[in-house]
Amino acid sequence: MPQKVEAGAAAAAAFLHEIHVLSLFFVSLFRKIKKGVHMKRSQNARKMKAIARAVSKNEKSEEKIQKAKSKKTRIQSAKSLYD
Repeated sequence: MPQKVEAGAAAAAAFLHEIHVLSLFFVSLFRKIKKGVHMKRSQNARKMKAIARAVSKNEKSEEKIQKAKSKKTRIQSAKSLYD
């Protein structure tokens, strides 16, 4: 008799697991998918232009930093020649 109870409990647990998996599947199937905010073409163009501006500004600042470093090394090497 205890074997039948254990078998029945295992079957019930398996059945509940299947129901849970199926319910998760259907919830994910019918979940409303959020889409991005629609932008007008002009807004998108402004956004892209702003991004391009930011990238070029970043590149300019990196170039300035490189120039300053090279200038510093040039000055250091010139000073070391005359010392």
